[in-house]
Amino acid sequence: MARWDSLISERLDLARLVTPAQNRKVPVYRWYNLNHSFSRDLVLSLLNDFSLGKGDVVFDPFCGAGTTLLAAEEAGVNGLGLDMMPLSVFISRGKMLEFSPEKAETDYGHIYPSRQYEFDFESAEPYLQKCFPPEQLTRLLWLRYSISQMPDPERSFFAIALLNILKPLSLTKNDGAFIRFIKDAEPKKLEEVFPRQVKMMMDDLNRLPGNGKGNGNGRGNGSGKYAPQVLRGDARVLPLKDKSVDGVITSPPYLNRHDYTRIYAIELLFSFLQDNEALKHLRYRMLRSNVEARRSVDITGYCPPPRLTKLLSELKEKDLPNRKVIDMVEGYFEDMFGVLQEIYRVIRIGGKSAFVVGNCKYGGVMFPVDELLMEIGEQAGLKPEKIVVTRYRGNAPQQMREFGKEISRESIVIWERDK
Repeated sequence: MARWDSLISERLDLARLVTPAQNRKVPVYRWYNLNHSFSRDLVLSLLNDFSLGKGDVVFDPFCGAGTTLLAAEEAGVNGLGLDMMPLSVFISRGKMLEFSPEKAETDYGHIYPSRQYEFDFESAEPYLQKCFPPEQLTRLLWLRYSISQMPDPERSFFAIALLNILKPLSLTKNDGAFIRFIKDAEPKKLEEVFPRQVKMMMDDLNRLPGNGKGNGNGRGNGSGKYAPQVLRGDARVLPLKDKSVDGVITSPPYLNRHDYTRIYAIELLFSFLQDNEALKHLRYRMLRSNVEARRSVDITGYCPPPRLTKLLSELKEKDLPNRKVIDMVEGYFEDMFGVLQEIYRVIRIGGKSAFVVGNCKYGGVMFPVDELLMEIGEQAGLKPEKIVVTRYRGNAPQQMREFGKEISRESIVIWERDK
């Protein structure tokens, strides 16, 4: 019997909630979604399970598009978020602002449609020049400039709308872990998508309790006034005081080689990073869940679980298309120890942490990420509580072709700080 078998249970009714599918239909949540995030109702369920309420603080160290923070606000719980990606920080902060539908509608008339295209295509960042037709990029840059001249919260409102439509206007498409350029692409036009995106967001404001005004866009339950915070930082070195949060709900990057600085390169270079060198600098400092991330944080006290050491030994014997995967897997679990060590430090005694994670397979070797993280969290000082399996998935297509189908699972790993 494996060590954690007694702590593993199934909740397959949560399968859709560990994806962002629900959020695409929920006002404000749907303004911008990131890949591999979870849904609103999962957070509400965990807040209830953890008995978090008014005056408590729930923390998400990989806050993505702000789902944990929005759901916490609905439940009357204080939300605190952190992320390394400036895109995530901006989107999360923007969703938490209070907006006036009337003011947004008035300001929209000032920025769109705009007939002044004063930006030189040749002066744009080279990667963006590759991603858009010249006239399209010129118009987008002018719209970005017009929005930048507005005061908040309207500036954030329209900037989120603009960021959300960049991909459909580009010569690219998302293809798993990569962005691919489309030969003979016919991207949509700005006038097709921007007004529709803005209308959807304005409709959301008008549907919210309080008509978008008052406590937290009207999303909260009126149980208390609070100001959700979103910080930019590294989950391995948290800028928080000891025992300062009451619970943690998050989903760290999966060990799946997905490089979010590539998947969101257009958005990052369009609004947040100066050039490709800045993008690469961010890529190297990310959590080591992709082969290009590097060791950027000194982590002490980590001892790889014997099971992980055994699996890595098996992987090293395999004929891999990219040997960097070995270093990535080793680095990922070391980095996650650093994260969990920090979670132990900042969560109060009795507080619980939930991590949504996915298992993965390389070279025919299956890595049970949920069980390995359970053990690593224990090493960091947290008490293992349970692993809740939410769904089963086949391994990646290239793995299936070579090694056959082997079921992988996505789970919620839960610990408690008991001392």
